[in-house]
Amino acid sequence: VEARLAETASVKDFGAVGDGTSDDTNAIKAALESGCSSIYFPEGTYLVTTIYITGKSNIALIGVPGASVLKKQAGTYGPNVDGAVQGLIDFVSCSYITIDGLKIDGNKANAVPSSGNHLNGINFYLSNIIRTQNSEFVNCEFIGLNHQCCYDVWVTDNKFILCGWGGSNFSGGYFSTYGAARCVMSQNVYISIWAGIVSRSEE
Repeated sequence: VEARLAETASVKDFGAVGDGTSDDTNAIKAALESGCSSIYFPEGTYLVTTIYITGKSNIALIGVPGASVLKKQAGTYGPNVDGAVQGLIDFVSCSYITIDGLKIDGNKANAVPSSGNHLNGINFYLSNIIRTQNSEFVNCEFIGLNHQCCYDVWVTDNKFILCGWGGSNFSGGYFSTYGAARCVMSQNVYISIWAGIVSRSEE
């Protein structure tokens, strides 16, 4: 039983508050790097800057659809240390990652990129075996859900709302599969979009 319990943890076990005011970046990062295979986000709004996760595998981020909100903290953001575009969470060289039931709020009215940069919702770089389902991506300045140099990707039953190039008249529910292979996208909803899918076709 103890071993089974060790597979699942709440972000609140690591100090996340989820009150829409506290900075929960470090607590959520600690949860995702804890070795637990399932990380639960109870109802609430979790403010973060950027959470950088590298070289991890077998992690499921589980929320309450529409009620577990991961929101970009207000501020001005430049590129990551490796020059890549920031997201709320950046997964690098990761595998077997699942996102289920989270709402990703890019807060583009208050979280803005520095000159010449952009901000995404969730980034996957050089990663594989990725599933995103039953989730929402809203108010992201550039790309809601971004996969670059990834393979074996499933994106199903998600909503993309008011994402796109901030400061213009275009809004987009972006799903970028630049350099990706073996991608399946189905039953996704795009609202107030400029381009629902970049580089691939909905199947």
